Amino acid sequence: MYRINNRNKAVVALVAAMLAVFASPMFVQAVTLIYGTTSGTWTPAGNPYLVSDYTEVPSGSSLVIEPGVEVVMGPDVELRVNGTIQAVGTHENPVEFMGVNPTSYWERIYLYQNNGNEFGYCNFNDAKTGVYIYVTSNRAKTMEVNIYNCSFSNIIDHAIYGLAYGTQDDGRVHLNAMVKNCVFQGINNGCTFRGEGRKNYYAGYGYVDSENSGNIFSDLTGSAISYTSGSYSGGGSPKSINNVIINCVRGIDIQSNVDADVLNNILIGCSNAVSRVGTSSDDVKRNCFFNNIDDFVGYANPPYGNVIWSNDNGDPCDLLYNIFMDPEFDPGSFELSASSPCIDAGDPSIIDYYDPILGGETSDMGAFGGEEPGAGVEPSPPVIVAQPQSTTVFLGQDVTFAVEAVGYELYYKWFGPRATDADTNSVLNLDDVGFVDAGNYYCAVSNVYDVVNSSLANLRVTEIGLDIAMHAGLHMTNLNVGTTYSIQYVNSLMNTNWMVITNFEAGADNDVWYDSEPANQQSKFYLVLSLP
Repeated sequence: MYRINNRNKAVVALVAAMLAVFASPMFVQAVTLIYGTTSGTWTPAGNPYLVSDYTEVPSGSSLVIEPGVEVVMGPDVELRVNGTIQAVGTHENPVEFMGVNPTSYWERIYLYQNNGNEFGYCNFNDAKTGVYIYVTSNRAKTMEVNIYNCSFSNIIDHAIYGLAYGTQDDGRVHLNAMVKNCVFQGINNGCTFRGEGRKNYYAGYGYVDSENSGNIFSDLTGSAISYTSGSYSGGGSPKSINNVIINCVRGIDIQSNVDADVLNNILIGCSNAVSRVGTSSDDVKRNCFFNNIDDFVGYANPPYGNVIWSNDNGDPCDLLYNIFMDPEFDPGSFELSASSPCIDAGDPSIIDYYDPILGGETSDMGAFGGEEPGAGVEPSPPVIVAQPQSTTVFLGQDVTFAVEAVGYELYYKWFGPRATDADTNSVLNLDDVGFVDAGNYYCAVSNVYDVVNSSLANLRVTEIGLDIAMHAGLHMTNLNVGTTYSIQYVNSLMNTNWMVITNFEAGADNDVWYDSEPANQQSKFYLVLSLP
């Protein structure tokens, strides 16, 4: 006999609530109910997936969530992954994780011990903690997690929390979390990674080696990025590179025994932009600070914040090449303007993905200036559909080269003998060409996902700008006024000894006939040369 216990009652009530949410006057949408254990593949055909109670992906099993899947998490519900999970959407069809409503917060996705976990193009909403990552030495030594092109909003506590916890005496525990090109907005804390060891003389240390790059953190009431440590922490070498952190209480927090790299970030409108507790060997350089209450907390001045010289752009900076200027970016997309001081002001060892769109190959500061595209960018590389064409013109004429391409937010840059840095349109116009303008031209068509070069278009410039019509003699037009021309002839092309008939200087009438022979004169072959 089937009995309804308390858990069954909760599930029934939640399903009823979900049916109300997805109901319409015409129909009730089907729901795929998930609880207990799960694995395999979730496809959009089963939308929405209602995780109504505690659910586990067992050890040795995997869960694959396809693009376009909608996952609705019940209040206080946890999805624990003892096996592996791969939730990878696309820009057009992301994977959605959401609550039943914006105030019925679900608990978290708990990743426990295993490698191979991946979240790409996912939207996390309405959670207490988005993704919780835990590795301990009694189960594993190293854990790697990749999170990219995701968004986090309406999260009560941490969007991402990672903990490496050493409990045994057999060496360090290592957490390597890669968080790239994500957007964190309107939540408490962004990314927190903690390395800790148990208070036991023989216990191994927790060691965090994460990388946060190309992310945007805005309007956080806690820390955007925090590298913390506990008793017997193993520290780590985490990296914060090319992020935008705006209007957060704390930007980047670094605690003792952590060797962090903080490079190429823009920190604006924060209470404490970068802070540290105790001693650490972190490297905070080539960042942009603007309109913060405190740029540095726990850092010595000098060298930090003491503006004493200039960077390669000629802008004032401190000894670590940190600048303190308005980054001049778009307030909606956070993309740099053409006049931004952050262009080419980043670490020269990092190649700018956007070269040659803005500046040169040296990295820029901010989320769109490093080795990868940056947060929220549509994967649509440029495709050239019409190439520029080679041409031959006369001295002093005008020339137009054109390229046609399709793709997301395209940028153009022409190269060639006459091209300049200002030639950034799909059409290149050259007025009054000279001999020095001759040569090969091409256009680099770029966007945030690729740079594609057009085919070469050759420009040939000839000094004899005239048209010849054969009569018994010659009729010449389109002559260059002031140029001296020589008319020569031979009676046979087998004869290379050209005879000069006359030399003349072209006048303003620019219409010259040479037709002195009778119509029955034997054939002559004429040659017209311009003389220096």
